[in-house]
This record gives sequence, C-alpha cells and structure tokens, in this order.
Amino acid sequence: MSMVNRQRPQVYAGYDNDEWGGFTHIGEIIRNARVFGFIAEDENCTGWRMDQIEELWDKVNEEWDKYGCMANKLPPELFERHERTHNAALEKAKSMGWTPEQWLTATDFQGWIKEEEMDEFIPPAWLVDADRHR
Repeated sequence: MSMVNRQRPQVYAGYDNDEWGGFTHIGEIIRNARVFGFIAEDENCTGWRMDQIEELWDKVNEEWDKYGCMANKLPPELFERHERTHNAALEKAKSMGWTPEQWLTATDFQGWIKEEEMDEFIPPAWLVDADRHR
C-alpha cells in the first residue's frame, strides 16, 4: 500500500508579509535578485515554493561571485541600486522595532549574542583588518 503525501507544498508568504517587512534571509535573496534584475523591483515572490526561492538564491550567489561578494565591487549603477534597496529595507525594519540582535539566530553563534558582547566573537580589529562589516 503506497502512501500519498497530501501536504500542501510549502510556499513563501511574500516579501511584504515576511517578518520585519522582509528583512530576513529570504528577503535578502529577494532584494539582491531585484538589484541584479532577476526579478522586477515590485516582485514580492508571494506564493513561491521553496524550490523557486532556492533557484533564485543560486542565481544571486552566482552573480555575487562575479564581484567577490562585495557590494563595493559592483558597477556604479548596481552599487547605487544595492545601497538604495538594502538601506530602505533596513530603515523599514528598524521602524518596526528590529535590532541587530534579531538577525542572529541560535545557530549563528550557538546562542543569541547582544551587540555589546559581539566583540568577543568578532573583534573590531578583525573587522578593520579584513575590510568587513557586521
């Protein structure tokens, strides 16, 4: 006797319906896909299956590889679009009460870390020496 999986496929609620107004990891994929022109700037991916999101993620990662995964290496037009898109998302999330602590999950550093305790895990000198940001 075979069992038929009658579960509905998992679908994405949509960027605007996502936590913190889309300021999540999936939201970041969508913002980057907008920056690179893989989807329209008003595409929210509402109702997309997870395999569709993963396919978009693959495209975005492949494109980021061309620029060493560094926004400052993007051509001027893409850099401006990236800054505008991501800064608007950050400001929206902050207006909804988001703080940097919400970006970290239990799997990131084996538990939640407060911003003031971050230096223990990522020393400021490493950030400067490696030309990185949090």
